[in-house]
Amino acid sequence: MPVGFVSDGESIPRLLAPLAGPPCRREGTLHDWLMQSHRLPFETANLVYREALLARPIDPVYADQRYAAVEAYGRAAWEQGPARLRILTWKETTDERDPDR
Repeated sequence: MPVGFVSDGESIPRLLAPLAGPPCRREGTLHDWLMQSHRLPFETANLVYREALLARPIDPVYADQRYAAVEAYGRAAWEQGPARLRILTWKETTDERDPDR
């Protein structure tokens, strides 16, 4: 995943967030990269996401729920993926941090 990749971390609806377990933003960012870059097929990207979740010390039930959600509802994100791919340039990242701007 390149430096500057723009991700929302996890796209869990607010009403469902309490049921989804602890935040897993790194894993969500990895999944966003795979979905937007199309480096892997859709199903494989979802399996990588599940494995990344299982590598964390969280209840496997949460990993399985998240995996099921992306399998069931992630196809639209996959299809829009390349159009949504955004990687900030070095200048964009430094401009955003410039306190005098």
